[in-house]
Amino acid sequence: MADGDRNQAIFWFMNEPLPDFDYLTPDTLVRQGKAQVVIDYIESIAGGATG
Repeated sequence: MADGDRNQAIFWFMNEPLPDFDYLTPDTLVRQGKAQVVIDYIESIAGGATG
């Protein structure tokens, strides 16, 4: 993974509010013990699902 990609991923994880999850960020969801929700969300996006 290139540094730019890593930086973008970190920025997304810490700052992107997710509408499907009451606009919580992935970081907040993980801190709430909902890491699997974030993993499932990323997998659905990677699989081509659209919101």
